[in-house]
Amino acid sequence: MLSQCIEFVYPEIESETQTALMIIAPLYIVLPIIRAYNTVAGNILRALGNSNLVLKIHFVTQWLISLPVCALLILYFDASIFWAFAMIPIEELLKTIPFYRYKQAYMNRL
Repeated sequence: MLSQCIEFVYPEIESETQTALMIIAPLYIVLPIIRAYNTVAGNILRALGNSNLVLKIHFVTQWLISLPVCALLILYFDASIFWAFAMIPIEELLKTIPFYRYKQAYMNRL
């Protein structure tokens, strides 16, 4: 809906910019759902006293996986803007695996 109204907000927007916004829009529609789960799971682990584990999960997924892959995609493979922005939801998806696993393990102990 925002992409349809963007011309009213920014009347001089270039067509390439509008196309890029429409391409990455699905990523930002899905992102809040995944991020909400990770936020809740991460806060559950923090409340159980595992804030160091949450920091390690964030560090590994962002600094050791997402940023290097994004740099490779952009600098060496000349990937489109979609793949640069797609790394954000991909990073969040990578976090769901350890968050779910550790959350279930600690919740079962309670």
